Amino acid sequence: MTGPDLIEQTIGGFHVLSAGQDQSGPTIVLLHYFGGSSREWRLVMDRLAPTRSCIAVDLPGFGRSAPLATYTLDTMADAVEALVRSLGLNEYLLAGHSMSGKIAAVFAARRPPALRGLVLVAPSPPTPEPMDEAKRNRALNSHGSRSAALATVGTITAHPLDPELLEQQVSDNVATSPEAWAWWLEEGSRVDVSNKVGQIEVPIVVVGGSADPVITPRFSNRTWSRLSKRILRRL
Repeated sequence: MTGPDLIEQTIGGFHVLSAGQDQSGPTIVLLHYFGGSSREWRLVMDRLAPTRSCIAVDLPGFGRSAPLATYTLDTMADAVEALVRSLGLNEYLLAGHSMSGKIAAVFAARRPPALRGLVLVAPSPPTPEPMDEAKRNRALNSHGSRSAALATVGTITAHPLDPELLEQQVSDNVATSPEAWAWWLEEGSRVDVSNKVGQIEVPIVVVGGSADPVITPRFSNRTWSRLSKRILRRL
């Protein structure tokens, strides 16, 4: 399910969507939320492509990319590093949404030389993500369930989706590998990487939605601003 100007391909073992290949300036690399895929960014890429080159990736164990043998935040950051190396980018901006906001921050703390900026969209906090254990256990046990995926979509969206987008979100959710699903809920979301955030040297923009019931803008802004002096804007 791609737009007329999106190219679907496999690069370095990752399934990716790309657009705007002939544009100048830093390429925008887009990372998706927990239970999502590169398709999350399809409509955004349609808007970016006239002026920017952009690439959205299925992270390991999500969408159509194979899972990792071992999951940690560092091995996920390694995967992002491998993708960037395979793309041969001279300069790029990195955008991470929710789960991948945390992954992007861990990667950016390595100070990759071609990275020019970081955009964090409703990012999972660098501190342990607040989630009560009953909710966490329900999420763990709901892997692969369409009914649970539908309920999740209802929670994380402010307005009803059209049928095509709804099916996209549900099918991406249930397609997540069991390894990636369990890792994020049991470990990745709990790990504290606060010490790494201060090592990021590129400008950071933090974006949040006023109707987001999970990662509120106030929570994101307070958490990230306290840890980094590189925050340029909070939207």
